[in-house]
Amino acid sequence: MERYDFKATTSNSDIIIGIVFPALLMLPILGVNLALFYLGPDNFIKENPIWLYLIFLICMAGAFLLTKKVQEGLIRKYTVEFYNNSIRIWLGNDRILSGIIRDCKLNIKMDGVNAKSINLNIYTDSGNIKFRARAKEFRKITGVMTSNPLGTSEMRDMDEIYSLAQKIRM
Repeated sequence: MERYDFKATTSNSDIIIGIVFPALLMLPILGVNLALFYLGPDNFIKENPIWLYLIFLICMAGAFLLTKKVQEGLIRKYTVEFYNNSIRIWLGNDRILSGIIRDCKLNIKMDGVNAKSINLNIYTDSGNIKFRARAKEFRKITGVMTSNPLGTSEMRDMDEIYSLAQKIRM
């Protein structure tokens, strides 16, 4: 038996982030425009435009913080136990999938030297699961470390998912 531990999201979590992130970015803009329209502080804003920019920046920072909180809530720690041709996937103490492996698909998106994201789809006789991991930080070709605001996993987690996929394919 081989055991793999990693943090990742599923495809459903990616859909939620894909909807929440743009919504949280646009809600502050909508709120500022509605407040300006209905409250009518036109003269005050025209005389002091710095307040509009300050309110906008505070709303955008709040949107990014809320997005990070939602994303942290969707990142889970998975444990995968791999036997000869069967697999068990645990989320904490709950077994979410087990069975004989039918198929495994791996997709890696590279940027220069490092993987930016890795997608692993595991199909068994009792169901399927899709793991998604995006690098929180990665090194560019120039050697500069770049952070990813929507990153979900460390490079160690991505290496674990990759080694799991390689072991399943053998």
